[in-house]
Amino acid sequence: MFAFTLVGAAVHVGAAAPLSMSPQRDAIRQVSAAVSLAAAIDTSSNAVGIAESELYFMTPEEVGVALDTMQSLGVTQFRMFIPWRAVEATPDTYNWAEVDKVIDAAEERGMAVLGAVTSTPTWASDVQDSAYGAPRDPADFGDFMGELASRYGAGDGDPESARISAYEIWNEPQSFVFWSPKPDPAAYTELLKAGYTAIKEVDPTGTVVGGVVTAGLSWGDVNISPVEFVQTMYESGAAGYFDALSYHPYNYDWKFGDGAGNAISAVGQLEAMQALMEQYGDGDKDVWTSEYGLPTSYVSEAQQAEFIDDFMDTWSEHEGTGPMFIYSLVDRNSASTEVEDTWGLFRDDYTPKQAAAIVQAWIEENGPIPSDSLPPIDEIPDIEVPTVPTDPVTEEPATPTPADPVAEAVANWQAALAEAAANWAAAWGQPATTAPATTTLSADTAAEPEVAPAEDDLAESTVPSTETDAAPEVGEPTSATDPALESTDSARAALVEATQAEPTSESGSTETAPSEAETAEPTAADEADSTETTGTEPGTTESDSATAGSTSSGTESASATESDSSTSSSGSESTSSGTGE
Repeated sequence: MFAFTLVGAAVHVGAAAPLSMSPQRDAIRQVSAAVSLAAAIDTSSNAVGIAESELYFMTPEEVGVALDTMQSLGVTQFRMFIPWRAVEATPDTYNWAEVDKVIDAAEERGMAVLGAVTSTPTWASDVQDSAYGAPRDPADFGDFMGELASRYGAGDGDPESARISAYEIWNEPQSFVFWSPKPDPAAYTELLKAGYTAIKEVDPTGTVVGGVVTAGLSWGDVNISPVEFVQTMYESGAAGYFDALSYHPYNYDWKFGDGAGNAISAVGQLEAMQALMEQYGDGDKDVWTSEYGLPTSYVSEAQQAEFIDDFMDTWSEHEGTGPMFIYSLVDRNSASTEVEDTWGLFRDDYTPKQAAAIVQAWIEENGPIPSDSLPPIDEIPDIEVPTVPTDPVTEEPATPTPADPVAEAVANWQAALAEAAANWAAAWGQPATTAPATTTLSADTAAEPEVAPAEDDLAESTVPSTETDAAPEVGEPTSATDPALESTDSARAALVEATQAEPTSESGSTETAPSEAETAEPTAADEADSTETTGTEPGTTESDSATAGSTSSGTESASATESDSSTSSSGSESTSSGTGE
C-alpha cells in the first residue's frame, strides 16, 4: 500500500517509539477474548482484514498492541510483509526472529495471516541499486518459499493449524519501483511458478496468491496496467500456478463504487481481469484486495471513512471477490503532511479516526463476527506513546536490513524515475519540463527513507518533467525497518495520485487522464501504449497507487507510497494510458 501504493517513496524512517502496554493492552484483550477466531484465512468477500506493513519492524510489545486493536474492531486476519532480503541476507542462512515475533503473537490470539513475500537479497539479483531488483534465478525464490511454508504452514495436517495460511507472491510487480529495472510480467510469472510449486510441495493446503497488482495506467517501462499485466501473465503460462489473484484498487478521488461502467476505473479493471480469468479457465477463482485505503494527510478523515465504507459495500457484493484488507492500522506520524505517514484507521497515539468506527460497525453488521461480541469503538482505549522507549530493542548485527537497503531503494527510485521521465519525454518530443500536475502530493517519503520510494514519489513526479525538483534526503532509519516492506506500502500513494484523475473531467485538456477515461472504451491493456500519448501529459502511471486511472480509481503500495513523486496527479495519470492499475 501496502500501500503503496505504488507506495510512495515515503520511506518511513523510523518505527514509532514502543507503545505503552500496561492496563490499556489488557483492556483491549478482554474485548477480543469473546471473539471466536480461526487460524485459516476467511476467504469470503465480506471478511475484512488489516494490511499493516510495520508489523515486521515493531517491537513485540507494539505487535501485541496492534493485533489486540485489530481484534477490538472485529478483525480476525491480517496481512504482513515478509522481506526475503532481510530473512535470507546470505544464501541458505535464515533469520526468522522478526517473523516469529509476529506469527507467535498471531497464533496466541488465533488470528490468520496472509504473508506477502517481497524484496530481493543482494546475492540473488544482478540489480544492486534496488531492494526490489528482479531475482536472477526464480529457483532461489522458490527455495525460500519452501523454507517459509515448511516453517509456518500446515504441512499435511489440518489447514486450521497453519500459522501462515496464505502466501502472496511479491507486491505490485507491475511497477519498476518493485521490479527493477522495469516491470516484466513474464519474469514475474516464472517467480510465481517457482513459489507456487515450492509451497505446494510442503504445504498442499496453503493458498498461493498471485498478481498483487494495483489499479492504474500503463506508462512505458515505469508501470503496466493491472489488466495488461495479468494478460501477459496468462500468456506466459500463469494458469494453474495460483489459487487467487490480488488487486489494490487505490484511488483518492473516486469512490470504488462510482466506477461501474467505466473500463479504466478500478472496478472496470477488476472486471477486465476477471474476464481474463474466465477466458483462461480460472473463472472459479477469486480476486482478493490485499490493500485499500486513503491517507488523511491528503483527504479528510471523513472522506477516508466514506470511501472505505463504500469500498467494503461494493467489494463484498461484487461477484468473484475474496477477502479485503484495509491499509493500514495506525499512522506512522499523524502530524505529518506526507501521504505515506497517515494511512491508519488510528492516529499514531491509537486514538481512532472516523474510519475505525466505520470498519467496526461494518464488520458487526456484515462480517463474520457476531455483532454482540464487539465493544463500541469509543471504548477502545487510547494507547500513549512514551517519550522514551520503554523497552528498546537492540538489533542484532546479524540482521542486515535497515540502512543500506533503504538508501539504495530510495536512490534507485529517484534515478530510475528521472531516467524514465527523460526517456518518455524524448520519445514523444516533450520538453523536459512538463506542465504542472493538476494535483500534488507532498514529496514526503523520499526524505524519510523508511519505505523504499514508490507510489507517492512516482505520483508526484508523475509528469515526466522535473522528476526531482528537490531531491529528497535519504537518512538512516532509526529503526529496523526493511526498505522493501515499507517501500511497498508507501509507493502506492504516489502512483495512485499519478494515475488518478477525475472520472468525468470536462476539460478537453490533454493533460487530464479523465478525458481518456471518459472516451475510453479501449481496453486497459490496449490503451496502455496508445493512450499513453493521447495528448495527456505524460503522467506517472504508477498505478501502484491504485488509481485505476483517472476514471479508474486512480490512487495509490501500499506496503506506503512513494510520496515524493506522487505529486503529479491526475494530469499525468491521463497520460498513463489505458488500463492502469
